[in-house]
Amino acid sequence: MRITRTSTLHFSEHLQQVEALLDRIRYDRSIDDAERRRLISEVLATANARALTLRAARPEPVEPVEPAVLATHEIATRRWQRGLARVG
Repeated sequence: MRITRTSTLHFSEHLQQVEALLDRIRYDRSIDDAERRRLISEVLATANARALTLRAARPEPVEPVEPAVLATHEIATRRWQRGLARVG
């Protein structure tokens, strides 16, 4: 799996947008706790669906990948998954 600077930037923008939405919900004191939980769940579900479409839209490499390069991409993928898990 290949992660390019463009796709990494795209994921970063996605995570920043999700955080911005969550911050508005977290700090709005006019919303009760039940409604806050519902809104956060909706935002995270939508963010996960969008992240999956962003990930699916990336082209797969056509040429064979060297083992050292493959290990680097696996590490980057794990980091991406942890970042996504933090947000939802």
